[in-house]
Amino acid sequence: MVGPFDTSDIGELRELLDVSSRSIAAFVDDTIAALTELIAEQRDELAQGTHAERCETVGLLLYGEPIPKARAEQRSATAWRGSLPQ
Repeated sequence: MVGPFDTSDIGELRELLDVSSRSIAAFVDDTIAALTELIAEQRDELAQGTHAERCETVGLLLYGEPIPKARAEQRSATAWRGSLPQ
């Protein structure tokens, strides 16, 4: 039984494998590049603003460190503004 991909031409098979291999490699490379960019963007967002402040505040609370009332109130207000839809 002969199917659409059956061939006895070695050159044609090599070309088919080469094109397939390059296509797969390009897909993997593009996917990794996009994920790397997304991770970098999200890391930058988490390192700034309310996320970093929340983490620091929680860390201080967990370790029993004192947090001045004014600082806690400011962080609380910032957290609320940061979580509101824009």
